[in-house]
Amino acid sequence: MNVHVDGEFALSVPLEVVLRRGLRTGTEIDDAGLATLARDDQRWRAKQSALNLLSYRQRSETELRRQLLRRRFLPDVVEECVVDLRNAGLLNDDLFAATFARDRRRRRPIGRARLEAELSAKGVEAETIARVLAQLDEEEGETEIDLARHALRKFPTRAGEDPMRRRRRLAGFLGRRGLGAEVIAEVLADE
Repeated sequence: MNVHVDGEFALSVPLEVVLRRGLRTGTEIDDAGLATLARDDQRWRAKQSALNLLSYRQRSETELRRQLLRRRFLPDVVEECVVDLRNAGLLNDDLFAATFARDRRRRRPIGRARLEAELSAKGVEAETIARVLAQLDEEEGETEIDLARHALRKFPTRAGEDPMRRRRRLAGFLGRRGLGAEVIAEVLADE
């Protein structure tokens, strides 16, 4: 809805905000009221933008904050939006981290170090990461050796390749997946 003051356009606000404020044609509004309306408009737009982002996939609180700030919403409006979504149960870093780690391990087996780095880059706190990964290890019962062996199934083989070159490529392949040197050495010994 377009809001006009003294016959001149002042701002455009969503119908939901107009209805919540009880505005009607002829309602008198002062500068403070206009500022409040503009702030309500910002809150509404930030929330809609956040819901749109969450409709594609789950996100961490930090990740959502970054996206909203990148879209030029005011920092305090972004913080209010994040708190509202957290209270509504739509933002949960524990659930996000568990889902992300589980999906990441299923799609492309990677080690604990790589998972920790990826979750940390998404803004998940270190203690949350540790708790979620410990729970995931307990649930799945897979060791890093199992993950490395699973990753080996996806390792491309080359006909006639020198065995030492293959071992170096294999070590690099497993290392890029975040598996530790001990795990790589054990898998290479079995190879």
